[in-house]
Amino acid sequence: QAKTMATTQQKHNQEHQLQCERDSKRWAAWINSRLRKAIKRGDLAPLEGADFAERLRSGVVLWRLLGTCADDLPQTPRGLRLTRPLSRIECLDNLAFVFKALDRIGVDHTGIGPLDVADARLELVLGLVWSLMAHVASRERDNVFKWAAITHAKADVVVPHTIRKIDAAASDALPASNDARRDLADALTYAERRFGVAPLFDADEPSVDERCVVAYLAELRRKVIDPSP
Repeated sequence: QAKTMATTQQKHNQEHQLQCERDSKRWAAWINSRLRKAIKRGDLAPLEGADFAERLRSGVVLWRLLGTCADDLPQTPRGLRLTRPLSRIECLDNLAFVFKALDRIGVDHTGIGPLDVADARLELVLGLVWSLMAHVASRERDNVFKWAAITHAKADVVVPHTIRKIDAAASDALPASNDARRDLADALTYAERRFGVAPLFDADEPSVDERCVVAYLAELRRKVIDPSP
């Protein structure tokens, strides 16, 4: 029995690690999309899933990301360090500005603080980015719904519908079938190839959070309105 429990725990740990790896790649792609202009200018290197938490520990990426998530973010505070390798103390100084801004714009970070990010605690960093994504989804929901002409955010319906709507070639490339999940998978693949928008969810997920769908459509909308790399 003890051996069975150990095997079950090991399998659970492996599955959890794989989920964290998938989420790291997913949120790295989302941040890269939000910050694509800064990346193009050379101000930032693109994020990778493998070093996701490590790249956020300085507070630099998070501060730049916040600039895309709020209209009333204060000017870059004096004392915020945006260049050169930073010591842990300097990272914490930066993160103090970041968390103050999170409080100001109303992003819930219960149970997550500057020390967690400075220590690159992956699960908590992923949770913080999820909260930021949820904030963006809430903020942009009405504009996204209006732009996509939708009344709900059921992924397997609205994603293929929206992609066909914004790209004439998609009507031929993405014919509707009786398999909604396959249609969704094809639409996500098409949009990533055509617009460079990475999916924030998998087509085979049993239930996709509406906020993920809205955040995904918001990135698609940003890419269509401003198609520059």
